[in-house]
Amino acid sequence: GSHYQELPEIGQFFGSEDMNMEQLAALEPQVVIDIGEPKDNIGADMDAITEQTGIPAIFIEADLHNAADAYRTLGSLLGKEELGERLGEYCDDVYTGVTETMSEIAEDERPTFAYLLGETGLNALAKDTYHSTIMDMLGTNVVDVDNPSSRGAGDEINMEQLILWDPEYIFFASGSVYDDAATDPSFSTLTAIKNDKYFEVPGQPYNWLGAPPSVNRYMGLQWMAHILYPDIFTGNIESITTEYYELFYDYELSSEEYAEMMENSVLVTVP
Repeated sequence: GSHYQELPEIGQFFGSEDMNMEQLAALEPQVVIDIGEPKDNIGADMDAITEQTGIPAIFIEADLHNAADAYRTLGSLLGKEELGERLGEYCDDVYTGVTETMSEIAEDERPTFAYLLGETGLNALAKDTYHSTIMDMLGTNVVDVDNPSSRGAGDEINMEQLILWDPEYIFFASGSVYDDAATDPSFSTLTAIKNDKYFEVPGQPYNWLGAPPSVNRYMGLQWMAHILYPDIFTGNIESITTEYYELFYDYELSSEEYAEMMENSVLVTVP
């Protein structure tokens, strides 16, 4: 648990590319591990770290379909096979369960949605992009743009496009404009806002739908499935959340913390 929070941060090798190599070398780790999406020159990139620091560097691929294997690989590498297996099994179970259930729901029966982020809520993750993977598994992403960005910040759209697409559901990233949507002259005209089918994506400690596109998406996958198909994905979201936080973050989430985190993220049940 808490001792992880005190570990030093030395920047990113990819993304912001602000990693401090001298600081990395001074920490004298036994190994450097990069986990995630394979970049084009990943082998050369890892070799460059080793050349600069003298520390062996390895890459482990971890996307939704192979994160389970990534945990098992980590387990054997770090001498924690049992934990690696437990985390791997969790990822397998969630991914398989959702994939099998969705295979029985026809494409044209899947509700339409948009995922909006940014200060104005007018950045969106376009369909069929890396960062929209889990959302596209569950519903019909209305955001269709030319030459979509592969970045997590998505693409700038305008209100006219959003009004034309008029999705049944809207998901706002935490820190976006969820709080103002119902009173905003433009957002409030949208079907999803009028029907109270808009949600803020939980963001503690990481956004459940991505940012970063890591294991947090397994939580997001279960939550979004429950929002879109409450009659099909009927598991108790609070207990699913509590189990996930304990397993992956070694953190015991209290019911008060859960309620606070989920304030804008639960289904409104009509009596």
